[in-house]
Amino acid sequence: IRRWAYGLFFTSLFLLFLAFVTLGRLLDHLLFPAFRKQPVRSPVFIIAPPRSGTTLTQNLLSLDTERFVHLKMYQTIFPAVCFQRLFDILIAVDGRLGRPGERLLEGCQRRWFGGWDELHKMRLNQPEEDDALFLYAFASEAIYMLFPFIRPLWEAGFPDALPPESRRRLMAYYRSCLQRHLYANGPGLILLSKATQSCGTVESLREAFPDAKFITIVRHPYRSLPSHVSLFVPVWQTHSPEITKDGPVAREYAQLAIEWYRHLFAFRERIEPSRYYCIDYRDLVANPR
Repeated sequence: IRRWAYGLFFTSLFLLFLAFVTLGRLLDHLLFPAFRKQPVRSPVFIIAPPRSGTTLTQNLLSLDTERFVHLKMYQTIFPAVCFQRLFDILIAVDGRLGRPGERLLEGCQRRWFGGWDELHKMRLNQPEEDDALFLYAFASEAIYMLFPFIRPLWEAGFPDALPPESRRRLMAYYRSCLQRHLYANGPGLILLSKATQSCGTVESLREAFPDAKFITIVRHPYRSLPSHVSLFVPVWQTHSPEITKDGPVAREYAQLAIEWYRHLFAFRERIEPSRYYCIDYRDLVANPR
């Protein structure tokens, strides 16, 4: 009963968001049609299994604002130019009033996301991975939080396993998201994306963006896998208390992460060396500069 209640509530919430975002994206074609001509030149994708230092790498590279434009959390939740413009207006008005809205929102965010700060600090206005973009296409591992059926929904966390036509449609949608983001936030800059769930999407990205560059980070699986699974177990237990850290659901989820490692390792052999850069996690932590 608890799982049904969670499932129905969050599915309804998701569908409302999806309808709202779809409306905004349709308005883009009327209000900002030029976004469709926005090129996505040489995007940089930071892709590695979760808990491997991708957030640190993204935050460091995001400091280079003269070269890169990154995605913030609120921009991944509302991937439409019209929403970006609306938020720009609201932020400007709030600034003229002394930023009361910003202070209120910061307090709310500490309440909403504060429990994750030790593992992965999240704030609406900070750099974030573009998982939400894929969630709207039902191609994200975040789906497993609500529906812990890894094998039946394998392609949600491993889109490279989809049929070729489905992969092309997914990448066409993703490209339209990146075009909107660049058009609204930096038409002449390089798109910098961080996406841990894209470990299972690297081949699709390589095909869709022939000039893309990939940065990956290798951390020992014995370190990253337990940390990765530990993020999901508390969420599962809110609606399904019978799910345990060493139970079948957690093991299937860990198996997905193992396949991500293998997929990235094989990817290294198929991509041109000039488009691929691998970082040792120990080096990253020891000397971020």
